[in-house]
Amino acid sequence: MPSGSNAHNSAIPSVKVVVLCFRSQEVAIRRMIARHASVDWANDDRIRIVAVHDRCRRFGPENIADLNRVASPQSAARVVRLNKIDLSHRFGKGGDLRVLNDVGSLSRLEKKLPQILAQCSVDWFSERSSQLSSWQHGSIDAAHLTAWLDQFEKIGVLWIGKQLLRNLDWWSPERLRREAGLTPQLLSGVDCICVNRHRVGKSGDYLANVVSKHIRPFAPRLPVTDFRESLDEPSIYSKVKRILFLEDGLFTGTEMTNYLSALAGVPLKTGRKPSTQPLSNPLILKEKDIHLHFPLATSLGVRRLKAFLSEQAWNNIKISDAVGHRVEVLTNEGYLALDNNSFYDATSGNCVANPHSYISPVAFNGDWKTAGQRERAMEFCRLVGDQLFRNYLIRKGWTWPEKKIEPCCFGMYGLGLTVAFSHSVPKASLPIYWMDGRVNYNGYTIEWMPLFQNSAF
Repeated sequence: MPSGSNAHNSAIPSVKVVVLCFRSQEVAIRRMIARHASVDWANDDRIRIVAVHDRCRRFGPENIADLNRVASPQSAARVVRLNKIDLSHRFGKGGDLRVLNDVGSLSRLEKKLPQILAQCSVDWFSERSSQLSSWQHGSIDAAHLTAWLDQFEKIGVLWIGKQLLRNLDWWSPERLRREAGLTPQLLSGVDCICVNRHRVGKSGDYLANVVSKHIRPFAPRLPVTDFRESLDEPSIYSKVKRILFLEDGLFTGTEMTNYLSALAGVPLKTGRKPSTQPLSNPLILKEKDIHLHFPLATSLGVRRLKAFLSEQAWNNIKISDAVGHRVEVLTNEGYLALDNNSFYDATSGNCVANPHSYISPVAFNGDWKTAGQRERAMEFCRLVGDQLFRNYLIRKGWTWPEKKIEPCCFGMYGLGLTVAFSHSVPKASLPIYWMDGRVNYNGYTIEWMPLFQNSAF
């Protein structure tokens, strides 16, 4: 983000807070802001830094010119000034809507910055509250977030709750559309975009609606339909050769491999019931050029799905090269185990043989201050997450072997994802985000309230 003379030449209406400081202080101030603002604050433009040369304290006309380039008098920005840098200007007079706050030193800024950012609604908590208000299955506001964090505070680990809330990988409808990358170039030659409308929670309907609105300006006649119907309905399958099958994410690979197996009438190795009935003519599945497209995918999900497609000799079905974000969940040992066909437990094809060595839980790779804090957070999520996931299995009526349950304290397969969409939360994300129920920790008993209500379907 530019500062000083490198700032943008035009005024930025969205700027809320500007910190005016010496260049020698800029790095420390960036770190300070990063502790209290949203994770992506540096790319936001609502918080800006104007850093002047340390010898330019009294260069008032030049300093105000630098400030004006970042936040015009009409921006109504909060200007936070250190070191009494001269600006030769009267704020809040005439057409100037800005407010000036003098804080004097870095130590005083450290004390006042959280309140200043919160008052301007550019602190991380306000940002999260605004983002999560688009959750489709309940009301999430500042009061709900506070109640969720209060659970952590009650048992003495508020810092863990705050970090998990900050690290949440939130996928708004706008982000989902953007990261899907459904450009005219990608859709060139595609006869049909398909979703799975029969997924639990009807997320396929939601995805179809998002896609239809997105492509309407440049591909208004391209049909968006259910994948099964496109292969089972003569009026559709006779007209399509190339299908783009879109899902919001590919996480463990279980759901997609089970779905394709069920359509083809292939028995499931996992022992689970098929998620759908076989196609009237399963051979049609091999006759179409099918590209599986995921805005978000894990390294395990991609490897597992590719191995499955190869095993079935479905050379006509490919994972789109235009896949968006890839999340690394495998360790070096995990990759070696996959290469050596020793990744899965010999007694269960849907159970990782050594999750502690093969999987790196994503939630604990983030910005934890120390290794000790990271370990404490992992232990908390392990103990509480295990109880919540067992509650989930009871609710679903599923009986799993203990070896398969144990890593799921961090979500399916122990992936420890922090991902949440506005319409659903993957079960590979931490159960602390999505499951409710009674839990015990450090002598306390709590009826755990999930961050995302009604997400454990």
